[in-house]
Amino acid sequence: IGSLGQWSADEIFDPADPASGSIDATVQVATLQIGDNTARAIGDEFLATGANPTARFISQSIEATDTGYRANGTLQLAGTEGPAVINFTFSETDGVATVTATMPLKRLDFGVGTGFPAGDTVGLDVDVVMDIRATRP
Repeated sequence: IGSLGQWSADEIFDPADPASGSIDATVQVATLQIGDNTARAIGDEFLATGANPTARFISQSIEATDTGYRANGTLQLAGTEGPAVINFTFSETDGVATVTATMPLKRLDFGVGTGFPAGDTVGLDVDVVMDIRATRP
């Protein structure tokens, strides 16, 4: 479990018309904090933040699901680009939007930790969990 300190996003979302929405989010990957393993995680063996300081998700579509919404798009991570999905819920009260989201990733799809391909030491599946609160401009 960890956290990312710096990120920015341009999001357009209307729960009544999710297909009209878009997400363009960038994370400063070197701000990752996961305790004693931070230096190794952001180093060349895993996320290689020296050469790839940011990760970026750009949605191609957003759709309603039985449990909320799904943003389908492209993720650029650790010098590799591939398809990614963000599953999320959205609520808004008094102009404050609350989004709870999960982006399931297979780390090897993005070349992360290729020295550990079996998954017995470092898990193969990673869930990036996001809790976001935002106000309308």
